Amino acid sequence: MSLPAENRKVLRAKMRRLRQSLDEQTRVDAAHAVLAKLTQCEFYKSARSIAVYYANDGEIGTDPLIQRAWAEKKTVCLPVLLAEKTLGFVTYSPDSELIENRYGIPEPRYTTSDLLEIIDLDLVLMPLVAFDHALFRLGMGGGYYDRTFRNWQGGSGQRLRLVGIGYELQRVNTIQPASWDVPASCIITEKEIYR
Repeated sequence: MSLPAENRKVLRAKMRRLRQSLDEQTRVDAAHAVLAKLTQCEFYKSARSIAVYYANDGEIGTDPLIQRAWAEKKTVCLPVLLAEKTLGFVTYSPDSELIENRYGIPEPRYTTSDLLEIIDLDLVLMPLVAFDHALFRLGMGGGYYDRTFRNWQGGSGQRLRLVGIGYELQRVNTIQPASWDVPASCIITEKEIYR
């Protein structure tokens, strides 16, 4: 049974307030702690292409990870909003031109020929508002990640990993997932790696 929409709205608002209340040093420390945990994972080490998010609304920053991935000659991608309320992914480099999307979040300027196929990605880092022990994440409410990956099947031939990134304080007993919620492969906080 999924959490009623009103309860999700209340939980989302509460967790966003908690996340936004963190001071800048705590956020910076958390970003570096997550980076240290992530870069020790075999799935990170073997990844050639990594989709990250552009931190917004108090989310754990990805700048340290982006810099590390570039230094390691990995392809870094950012999500872009598509018309059908899904995400596309575009290569992001130091000279990429960024524009704000409808939510005020920077994304690369692109043409349709710049869009990568999901099969081209090895690792997708997803922001979250809350998460539970079953690796379900509650996002900002737009459902973009869920719609984008709902038909993805992580079979033995598919190397893609969906990894949620959040603060330990965002962990809850359950978000009581809805039928459309797509679980993460793992979730990494500044304290733990949940598998």
